[in-house]
Amino acid sequence: MKSFLAVILLVVIVYILPLNVRPLAMPDETRYAEIPREMIASGDWIVPRLNGIRYFEKPAMGYWLTGICIKLFGEYPFSIRLPSVLTTGISALALLLFVRRITGRDSFAFLAAVIFLTSIEVFAIGTFAVLDAPLSLFITLIMIFFFMAYSELSPLRQRIFLVLCGVFCGAAFLIKGFLAFAIPCVSIVPFLFIEKRLKDVFRFGFIPLIAAVLVTLPWVILIHIREPDYWRYFFWVEHVQRFFAHASHAQHPETIWFFIPVILLGFIPWTFVIPAAIKGLRDENENTTLLRFVLCWIIFPFIMLSVSKGKLATYILPLYPPMAIAISLGLVSYLKRNSVPAFKKGAIISTFFGLIIIGVLIFGQKIGFKSIDVFAPGEEHKLVLAVVAACSWTTISLVSAVIRHRFASLTIYAAATLVLLIVAPFVLPDRVLHDKRYLPETLIQRNIDKIQPDSHIFSDAEDTPAICWTLKRSDVTILDSTGEFAYGLKYEDSKHRLINHKDLRRKIKKGIPGKNILIDETNDISEFLESLPKPLFKDIENAFLFAQF
Repeated sequence: MKSFLAVILLVVIVYILPLNVRPLAMPDETRYAEIPREMIASGDWIVPRLNGIRYFEKPAMGYWLTGICIKLFGEYPFSIRLPSVLTTGISALALLLFVRRITGRDSFAFLAAVIFLTSIEVFAIGTFAVLDAPLSLFITLIMIFFFMAYSELSPLRQRIFLVLCGVFCGAAFLIKGFLAFAIPCVSIVPFLFIEKRLKDVFRFGFIPLIAAVLVTLPWVILIHIREPDYWRYFFWVEHVQRFFAHASHAQHPETIWFFIPVILLGFIPWTFVIPAAIKGLRDENENTTLLRFVLCWIIFPFIMLSVSKGKLATYILPLYPPMAIAISLGLVSYLKRNSVPAFKKGAIISTFFGLIIIGVLIFGQKIGFKSIDVFAPGEEHKLVLAVVAACSWTTISLVSAVIRHRFASLTIYAAATLVLLIVAPFVLPDRVLHDKRYLPETLIQRNIDKIQPDSHIFSDAEDTPAICWTLKRSDVTILDSTGEFAYGLKYEDSKHRLINHKDLRRKIKKGIPGKNILIDETNDISEFLESLPKPLFKDIENAFLFAQF
């Protein structure tokens, strides 16, 4: 019970409390805020739309989760990010309960949950409004309930676990599509092969498949009735073409080894003690079946995701739960022995890493490296807070390296990143918060009196979700490039929502003065702006322009 409460407290302090500190980032957070807002405004929870245009890149459940949070807590960054935080926290609790049940050891279980929550990438994605954290939770639950079914002797309990496995498989599908089946399958089939129980694929697969179909069928049928082309586009374009596309045509193309540095950086501070964990896993004799299962859960999905042409750092998140379990098993097993040099070497490396952070912060500020977001005058308090957090990391890592008690050393090491994670949202430099990655809310609100209900709003595809979210409108005309609206704009009822620069000039000249509003990034329209009629009003803040014609 104490471990359970400690994990909840960790989630509340590190993940939940800072959620409202920074504005929504473009384009991801504003997209995943605007689609649920439009569902609530229109009352249509079946067909995802962005700016009133069909948006079929994902199923609907991720939007439902955010929509529920908006209904409960209002239209704030807190509400938009809450599904990611809650699903990350539930993932940690699921790891805690699962590892405790299988191993019978609270030390293994609590450490696995802490490793998961204190990994840098888990924290970054878990406090960001994207669909990867909910997907990762449901995949984690699929794998947990499969293994519990695999290990269960009672036929009734085994069937219950398989039903739950299928329910969460269906939920994962409603979050991000067929990846919900791919990751569990490429993990479970090799595991059963290694266990010499490959025939059980059919026995274990039948019940989950039926449960998954029953969970997904209502929405699957409704979206097909409403939008018959949905499944063709979603399956063929969003899955088959994206996976097999040539690197030059793939969305987010990266090299085959892209996820290696992502994991090494994202798993910090636990990256530094991986050698110690590996040595411990070699001597782990008590949980060999669990270990084989966890390794299959890590290795084969990693290969599958690496082979895919399109890659984002967030795609690898479902591998962090099994990595946390493996490192937990390895470290506890390793520290059972009297000699622990590999762990202490990792703690020393972590200490030097903290010193590097301190050096970058101080000397970057002093010298003014262009590649570093340097704190501006008036932000000295942020610099001091960041340095204090880095010093905390360094000190705690050093203490864990020199202390003699082995398990106390591990406990102290686990706390190394806590202060840094807690203060991270509060020390972002203003130049980052005012960068074009964040929505132009201040600029729009400052000029809100110039926007009437019948005003025509124009912007490019990338900025449109942010503008829709800020203005609570879904009628922005997209300027020139289609971007992520390319598919939806092909429909007859949406083609008029796209305009080129030449037609915009013509519309402004013929339109009613003051009724045309252009909101865009200054770099995108600097040359084009000179060819437009002189605006009645113009305001610029950071990377954004507000112009009234």
